[in-house]
Amino acid sequence: MMGYCLILTDKKAVSPGYAAAVRFVEETGLHLTLLSEILGEIADAVWAEVLERIPELQAFSSRVISEGSRGFTIGKTPFNLMSLAKNQIVEFHLDFKDAHWTVIVWLHGGEGRILDGWFGMPAFGLQFVPTTFTVAVFNAAWITHGTAECVIPEGSSAYQYGSSHFLRMPDLENLICLRIGAGNKGLTLQDLKDAASACGKDAICTLRKELIASGKLELRQTGEGQQAWKAAAVQWRDWL
Repeated sequence: MMGYCLILTDKKAVSPGYAAAVRFVEETGLHLTLLSEILGEIADAVWAEVLERIPELQAFSSRVISEGSRGFTIGKTPFNLMSLAKNQIVEFHLDFKDAHWTVIVWLHGGEGRILDGWFGMPAFGLQFVPTTFTVAVFNAAWITHGTAECVIPEGSSAYQYGSSHFLRMPDLENLICLRIGAGNKGLTLQDLKDAASACGKDAICTLRKELIASGKLELRQTGEGQQAWKAAAVQWRDWL
C-alpha cells in the first residue's frame, strides 16, 4: 500500500514495500520527492488510459477532488492510495470506505505459465483471467470482488501484478485537517515526517491527533467545504 494518507507521517506504520522504497531513496541520496513523483507518473498514466476509455469519469474527478484537496491525491488523479499485489489471492470483499470508483490494472512478467488467478464479481456472475493492461473500473464499496490464487507451475518464473488505485475519503479528510492544524502551528507535513523519525511512533501519533482535532474544529467553524459524490454505502461528509 502506498500513497498520500496518514501513514506518510509515520514511517513505522507504512507497508514493508513502501517503507523499503522510502529507505532506498534516503540511503541512495536521491531527491526526496522522487518516490512521490514516480507514483504520480504511474497514477497519471493509468488515469489517462481510464479516461480515454470512459471519459464520463472526468466528472467524478471534478466533483470529488477540489483544488483545495488536490495536493493530497496522487498526481492529477482522484486517488490518494495505490496497492500492488503479486501472485496473491484476495478473498471476496467490499471496500466500504472507498469512493466511486476503484481502478485495477493488471500486469504480467517473467517466463512460463500462470494458472488460475482470475478476478471475479459474483453478483454479476463475472469471472475472467486478466491479460496485461486489462483495466477494471467499478464501485468497490457496492460490488463484492476478489482474485483467485495464481498457481505458478514448476519451472515457470511468471508473475501477475494487480495494481489498485482508489480514494479513501476519511484519509483525505484527515490529511486536510492535519494540514490546517499543522499550519496553525507553523508546521509542514515534512516537519511531521521528520518528527516521526526523531521522536518515535507514540509521540508523533499524539501530536498528529491533536493537529487533526484542531483542523477539524477550524473546518467546522469556517463552514467551508465541497459536497462529495453521494453513495449510500459510504459515510460522506463535506470536503474542502
